[in-house]
Amino acid sequence: MNMSRGLWNLAGKVLKGTLNKKFEYSFEDFDIDSIEGPVFVVTNHVCAWDPVLIGFAIQERQLAFVASEHTLRMPKYGKLMGKFLDVIPHKKAGGGTGSVRECLQRIKKGESIFIASEGEQTWDGRTKPVVNSTGKLIKKSGATLVTMRIDGGYLAKPRWAENTRRGKIYVHHVNVYTPEQLASMSPEEVNDAINRDIYFDIWEWQREAEADGGMYKYIPAEGGLAEGLERMMYICPMCKALGTLKSHGDEIECACGFKTRFTETGFLDPAEPFETIAEWSDWQDDLLGKMIEQDGTRGTVNSGADGDGEFAEAGGASTEMFSNEGFVLSEIANDHTERKVADGKLALIRSNADTDGVEGNKLYIDVAGARFELSEISAMAMILANRIVFSANDLYYEIKPHDLKGRINLRKYLVAWQKSRESANNTEEV
Repeated sequence: MNMSRGLWNLAGKVLKGTLNKKFEYSFEDFDIDSIEGPVFVVTNHVCAWDPVLIGFAIQERQLAFVASEHTLRMPKYGKLMGKFLDVIPHKKAGGGTGSVRECLQRIKKGESIFIASEGEQTWDGRTKPVVNSTGKLIKKSGATLVTMRIDGGYLAKPRWAENTRRGKIYVHHVNVYTPEQLASMSPEEVNDAINRDIYFDIWEWQREAEADGGMYKYIPAEGGLAEGLERMMYICPMCKALGTLKSHGDEIECACGFKTRFTETGFLDPAEPFETIAEWSDWQDDLLGKMIEQDGTRGTVNSGADGDGEFAEAGGASTEMFSNEGFVLSEIANDHTERKVADGKLALIRSNADTDGVEGNKLYIDVAGARFELSEISAMAMILANRIVFSANDLYYEIKPHDLKGRINLRKYLVAWQKSRESANNTEEV
């Protein structure tokens, strides 16, 4: 362990007060120290506080935390977090061989490890499937698998939000799988077991609570409940414009007249056209996917306030589907150092004709002239709500805004990449 047991215990005492002040936090009385040998703790990924929420719930067992490598690049807290939380750095959208190798080495030494195996925290309050390599890693480690679940954490600190909200968070274990049990399971069966154990839908959980007497409420100490929601939502449900949504207080609205309120229970008021932001997100992502599948005869946007806008007819050699100003593209080396590649406008561009030797109807992410075809990007993810990381041509890159506290929506670029891959896969299967 990089961190002493004494420091681990001290961290627990300090964080206990912080958790109690910020949230209505509680956890199951689970004796993890009764398990002999190293343990792999796997949980759903609900918010940036997950390592603390889990670590304190099972403080008897000291853990190393698999976390995004960007934590070590944070200017003020990188070195502190690397020591304080004993981070095993992982490239969210890069090859995971380094982190896998370190996990296996740590387990061999008898250490225990925490991993949020979805790969990134939920945007909409619903658990995503685990990363495919998870089952293989856990089987190979020979460690005991403990699945745990965090209930309610999403509404206490939504990924897109600027504030925390005081409300119910409950941490509990779901299952324990011995090394002998895991040895008899295939990697796919291990993944299936984890997916069953850690799956959580915040909206169904709230509906069940309502049936039992009342939904849980989440109340911020300061700021509004909807502030920052435009980091997640990028298409207006009424006018279908892109980039025109603005949040203030508990509400998010569009210039067309659309307005809805994010309530203390997380549901939208009014409940039409969508009762939850999960339903809204599914709808907008599907709409963007349809535009990605277009053949180039459509695809520009009528500009919104932040450089985005409504999809409209297009023509010409290339079209800018949407864009945002003020971004830096950096190449990230294996030692976590950064090299600036470009600085300027970020855009999603479609080439509509064979011009200048470029094949038509291709989609690119462009940062001030540094251009990457979406099909050549092997992996892409987001860090919180304000950075994009991706791998292309065996290199690892990060796109981040000049203003990390701004409310620019970057998620649409990630969804565009995801939908383009889905479209390409569907075409190959036909």
